Amino acid sequence: MLWRLTFDLGGPHGTKTIRDEGTIDWVVSGIQNAGSAGEPIWVVAGQALHRIVREHPFMECNHRTGWLLCRTLMQADGYHLALPGADVIRFVKSIDADTLDEQTVREWVRQAFLRLG
Repeated sequence: MLWRLTFDLGGPHGTKTIRDEGTIDWVVSGIQNAGSAGEPIWVVAGQALHRIVREHPFMECNHRTGWLLCRTLMQADGYHLALPGADVIRFVKSIDADTLDEQTVREWVRQAFLRLG
């Protein structure tokens, strides 16, 4: 659902095609396993962001979908983004361009959000 939303919000794209359903299952399984293990939400969200951006389960909109899922998970747990949008775009694009590892992405997510309330 989030992936389809990126097409509606992100402007024109070529195709709404899933490239690899197995990768999507792997991402979902990772989220469920990390959540069940009691990992902090920033670990779960960082893992999801890293896996979607690096593994490209969709033909298009992997960066946007990964970011939207990460942000949704964090907000659902009471966290709010503490960085300007330009910084987010730069970082998310760097995940695969600079081959950042999952731990680096998790740490960035932890620092990018503040818990309010």
